[in-house]
Amino acid sequence: MSPQRALVLGSGVAGLTSAHLLAARGWDVDCGMSPPTPGPVVIISRANADLLRELWHADETLFAGAHRLRARVVQWEGAADPMNTAAPALVMPVNVLQGRLAEWAAEAGLRFVAHERVDPARYDWVIQAGGREAASGESIAFGCRRGIAVSIKLTSRARTDRALIESVAGGWLIVIPRGLGRGTLQAIFADQPADRQAQLHALVAQSQATSALVEEIVGEPVGFAAMPRLAMTPCVSGSIAVGDAAVALDPLSGNGIGSGLRSAILATAVLEAAAEDAAPQACFDHYTQRLRQTMRSHVKSCVEFYGRAAHATGWRAEIDLMSDALRRLPAGSDVAAFMLNDGHLERVTGTVEPEVFHAG
Repeated sequence: MSPQRALVLGSGVAGLTSAHLLAARGWDVDCGMSPPTPGPVVIISRANADLLRELWHADETLFAGAHRLRARVVQWEGAADPMNTAAPALVMPVNVLQGRLAEWAAEAGLRFVAHERVDPARYDWVIQAGGREAASGESIAFGCRRGIAVSIKLTSRARTDRALIESVAGGWLIVIPRGLGRGTLQAIFADQPADRQAQLHALVAQSQATSALVEEIVGEPVGFAAMPRLAMTPCVSGSIAVGDAAVALDPLSGNGIGSGLRSAILATAVLEAAAEDAAPQACFDHYTQRLRQTMRSHVKSCVEFYGRAAHATGWRAEIDLMSDALRRLPAGSDVAAFMLNDGHLERVTGTVEPEVFHAG
């Protein structure tokens, strides 16, 4: 029997990992590459870095040049003292990480083809991995909040071994040190900011901690969607979504890379099981239910986190939007039909609670 053929559309961490895992199981995989573009700076927790190394059989050179963090600081509006939590992590531009994974994949024999030249009809499966904007079919958004990101120069007093999350009256600020006195500043607003530059400066001016760390804002702010989003039908026969195309998290969770990796692991197991199962629809349904359980848990934590802020009344509409979307999210079965065992999907006969990704 000839091997199953898969086309991965998207060259992000989740898509490349899906391609790598399927190729390791004997699949014939092509990666449809889009032109490279500069990406955001991402925080990769120590646990997610270890998982990435394990999946790719990589050493620490995968993260060469990454800036190392030791802790995360949360400064609540009006609180005298910040909350410090040990949180070892790595900071690097996501396009640098993607480029290294693509190089390793090519050296291992994966084929990369121009995105516009591929014919999806030639493949048994198409893996949608082009980010949250690539989600096919219906999706559900949990709110409408937006974010902006900009490079900054840090003050000499800034601690560069810790990331900062600060609650202010107009939203949230996130300071991510990148080394050599540089950093990235992210701001989260309840809706689309009319004037990014002006509203960003206004948030910094309101802050207790961030204003002491930012010496200069460099360049133009870049906008991005910050609300969680879930593909309602992430898996149908012949097509499966991974990474942000399947389940996109709130950036305050700091676990986008981990969520993408876990979706790639599960998607690989689902495709493998579907090829051997007489009733593959059960495998597809399991994937959908797992992602819905993950999103339900994630959004509940977002509602609780945003609701704790002193300015929560100003975010009441956004919190209500999340709660309303949760009510519209179809309930899943309390009994799992499958379980993931060493990367493989296995049917279960007893009562097993559905597994949930650790979505932050």
